[in-house]
Amino acid sequence: MRQLLTETDLSLAAIAERAGFRHVEYLSVAFKRAFGQPPSRYRAVNRR
Repeated sequence: MRQLLTETDLSLAAIAERAGFRHVEYLSVAFKRAFGQPPSRYRAVNRR
């Protein structure tokens, strides 16, 4: 999931679907719990 955020231009909805989440909101909550920041912020900070 982190790799998709930093190495692709896929939308969060597309990443959520690939990661097995039914809704992007669930991905965001789970990601923030695991990594301490929302996926959009992680993408912005860690973009290659």
